[in-house]
Amino acid sequence: MSLTYTTITKVYYRESDGGKIEKGDTVKYDVTTAKLESKAS
Repeated sequence: MSLTYTTITKVYYRESDGGKIEKGDTVKYDVTTAKLESKAS
């Protein structure tokens, strides 16, 4: 048995000056096509 990821998504979070955790950019990579579907700005 083997397991293969077809899409990898990474969500980045940041801490504001007030200490609140806020959702940042999301990066999505399609492994089957070897293409970056979305990227951080």
